[in-house]
Amino acid sequence: KAPGEKCERCWCYSETVGEDQRYTTTCEKCAKVIHNHFEE
Repeated sequence: KAPGEKCERCWCYSETVGEDQRYTTTCEKCAKVIHNHFEE
């Protein structure tokens, strides 16, 4: 098993899951995508 937790968005295991305060169940990469493309 890969280190880290499973990201709810991309399903990849990453040690950065939970680092974003607003999107605690996503990895850093997915949190950036959500911030840049889905927030007004």
